[in-house]
Amino acid sequence: MITMKIIRENRRVRFDYTVLDTYTAGIILKGPEVKEIKAGKIDISRSYCRMKPDGLYLWNALISSSVYGDIDDDREKKLLLHKKELTLLTRGLEQKGQTAVPLSVGLERGLIKIRLALVKGKRLYDKRQTEKKRDTDRMLRQLRQK
Repeated sequence: MITMKIIRENRRVRFDYTVLDTYTAGIILKGPEVKEIKAGKIDISRSYCRMKPDGLYLWNALISSSVYGDIDDDREKKLLLHKKELTLLTRGLEQKGQTAVPLSVGLERGLIKIRLALVKGKRLYDKRQTEKKRDTDRMLRQLRQK
């Protein structure tokens, strides 16, 4: 299995959502966008995926522009998935309360890949439960170290 070098990670996803399934997708970009992403200038904290008739698209992934050229921030980026993965993801997106969000952006064999997650939103009590479990795990680790 080939590992992906993480460029940017959306750590908030695992707190706000329950991750049901993960996928790795390619992304169609223009030249300046590739250079900016490799420099780490991408924000995926508010981005999400949406289906269109011709495929799956990533929305609200902000890539900052600098010396390499002008970048259109509002442009949606097409994601590349295998047909079987796309049908599974489409079925999941059709169910009520489920959406697809990016977990991380990284480099895999020199290509920019996006790790997507099919997620379902957590309720407030689920978030509290997650926080409580994390706190107890931290306390147990501290006790073991002493």
